Amino acid sequence: MPSLQHLSRHTPADEIWQVFDEDGGLIIDDFLNAETLEALRGDIMPAVNRHHAGTAHGRSFVKAFHGDTTKRITGLADISRAWVEILCDPLYKAMADHYLGEDNYYLNTGQLICIGPGETPQVLHR
Repeated sequence: MPSLQHLSRHTPADEIWQVFDEDGGLIIDDFLNAETLEALRGDIMPAVNRHHAGTAHGRSFVKAFHGDTTKRITGLADISRAWVEILCDPLYKAMADHYLGEDNYYLNTGQLICIGPGETPQVLHR
């Protein structure tokens, strides 16, 4: 089974793009520092704990797709200052500029998905 390459956020951008283009994905091991990750957890976990699992959507396919024990939270920029900092990260922006065109995009949705116990895998989608 193929695996994704692990790179550092200090890897030259051209090397990151090359790996991404060849493999279709990669992992930046140190993309978030410990302080940012802790701030993100602190901002978001109260919302996760308050949120109800499942979906209010009435269609059976959507209910099955979303799962009964999984939580989905949108509007992360309203919940977390740390999330906003991640969206403004220079490497994140450089990748968006490279693949979408410099400043030719809007980052308008962030969704946190906490997959609950016993959920079945979703069908492949984008």
